[in-house]
Amino acid sequence: MIPRNKHLYCLLTTHFVVPGHRMLIREPFRQNFYDAVRKKHVVLVVPNDIDALCAATILIHLFSCDEVSYSVVFIASWRCLEQTLQEHLRLEHNFVLINCGGSREASKLGELPTNSTIFIIDSRRPIDVDNVYHNEQIKVIAMGKEIDEELKIPAFESVYAEESEEEDEDLEDEDEYEESDENGGNRKRTRMENMERRVLKNAERKNWEQRRGNILWEYYENSWVSTASSVLMLNVAAELSRATAELVWITSIALSSQLTDGDISNNGYTHVCLEHMKPYLGKFAPRGQTRADDLLRIKFEKELPLALYHHWSLFQAMKVNPFFACETKNWNQKGEHEMKHLLAKIGLTLNECRQKFTAMTLERRKEVIGLLETAMDCKFASFFIHRGFTERISACDLGRALSTWLGSARLDCASSSSSRDPSPSSPSSLSHHIPSTLADRFRDCLDLLTSFFTSSTDMAMLHKMMTLSKSEMEGIWQHVSNAINQGEIIKFGRFHLFSTNKPSLNNGDKRMVSFRDFSLLSRPSLFAFSNFLASAYANERSSKVKGRDQRPLVVTFPSDEEGWLIVLGVMPLATLQEDNHLKSFMGRSFEQIAKMPRINMRREFFDPNMVIIIIKLFFLNRRIVADSSINFKLYSNLFDNRSF
Repeated sequence: MIPRNKHLYCLLTTHFVVPGHRMLIREPFRQNFYDAVRKKHVVLVVPNDIDALCAATILIHLFSCDEVSYSVVFIASWRCLEQTLQEHLRLEHNFVLINCGGSREASKLGELPTNSTIFIIDSRRPIDVDNVYHNEQIKVIAMGKEIDEELKIPAFESVYAEESEEEDEDLEDEDEYEESDENGGNRKRTRMENMERRVLKNAERKNWEQRRGNILWEYYENSWVSTASSVLMLNVAAELSRATAELVWITSIALSSQLTDGDISNNGYTHVCLEHMKPYLGKFAPRGQTRADDLLRIKFEKELPLALYHHWSLFQAMKVNPFFACETKNWNQKGEHEMKHLLAKIGLTLNECRQKFTAMTLERRKEVIGLLETAMDCKFASFFIHRGFTERISACDLGRALSTWLGSARLDCASSSSSRDPSPSSPSSLSHHIPSTLADRFRDCLDLLTSFFTSSTDMAMLHKMMTLSKSEMEGIWQHVSNAINQGEIIKFGRFHLFSTNKPSLNNGDKRMVSFRDFSLLSRPSLFAFSNFLASAYANERSSKVKGRDQRPLVVTFPSDEEGWLIVLGVMPLATLQEDNHLKSFMGRSFEQIAKMPRINMRREFFDPNMVIIIIKLFFLNRRIVADSSINFKLYSNLFDNRSF
């Protein structure tokens, strides 16, 4: 008999759920994960994410050591993930989904063969409950301490209710009794008892469903990024006794990329370094290491949270840095004067700030780092490597450069028709060297990471990536300046809105620059722009406008597809400053918006705080218009259930 609550019945019959967190794999990872996954051909599914790429690099190294057959598939969206699984599911392979697949019900992506298993290594939280309480074919990997203390996964009995057939049996007994018994009074009393029982059960079921809804709402309300997947894979290598300095370095790149992309906070980064990376640093980065031509030496040292200043001048690095830009408000006419005044106040001369940072003497560089650290009031440390006598490389700089390269499509620059020749470091000149496909860019980044296992690191490619990253940062600063100067941010209801569908003027060369330039269509660059914009808007005036740091910021960008908009949400600055996990409810808000009428939304990004949306409006005999300027009514309902 099918229970009345068909929804719960479908959950039970589809997933064969069982009590307990049996599908969450914890330590020891060698026994619970690695030994199980390598029994068959492994398909590694890697999204366009540096942490995922680094975790895949570690797994590829381990598979190569153990002669495990594997293949790698690069994807960019949920749609690509679904297509990939549908293409490979007919083959009885094991699948490893890195930083994808954990936040949605994986069983809906395709029907798994009996002998195949999907292993999910996803740093995005929360984990979908159906993936946790699924059958043996879907397994989620997480650290035991996080499972016990931080995830707060709802108990099985609070989410799934086993519907008994007692009610249906009672109805059958009632029918049989009506046929056999001729005493009308007894039959009437039995009917009344069954009706009362049915009413009580319906009320109990309704109360349970309400409690279930509240529990799931609280569980899914916020999203955040947990410990990097590369850290888990480094632990796997350590359990296999194959941890090396190169694997520690690759893991540090992934961790640093999470920080530079804004996925984790400075406190969260420090916590992971102390709790998870410190044992490896003591083993592979001891103090007093001697130089050798073929020895990779790792150091964890005091560093400035100032992007790429080792490969730039201090003046340029400080100009595009959100902290110094907001401190001097260098987007207005007095900005450059305020910048010079700040340098003098810190104790830096203009000449030394305009030269390349590495041109300073070692003693002066240490003094400058101390002065800027005091000015920024931020203690920070980062990973560095030397190989032999080559130049020192920062994990933060490399993570930022890899993220820019991976997210950069081939640029069709508007300046290509200009009579002015682009400089070697300009985006237009670099665009001819950026691979046009995601797979090619993945291979470039993968080749650079694997080159650290040997002494053949392609420094030319590394410098090319960093040059592109510097151009991206300049482009972000330029767009933030234009948005603030032109007053394009508006207060709308309970949030602030910035919407753009037009190019902006690049000061200095009088060329029109759109958001498609400077790689500003990748997820990290869009969020870097949005966070920078939120900070600049909150600090626009000397006397801060009340409430600007208390409201979320919704930002829309033109998509590559005509008529579609990329929409993302940024939490209030005041909330982000207090939350070490950088939790966000924007993804949940977008999920509620998708249920509204006349809304056509595609949630294709693995980051739930970023969606693609279209609103179709008809005007008499005119064609359908999808324009952000008429989308205000959509946004006004965004935070109806929130209070600020």
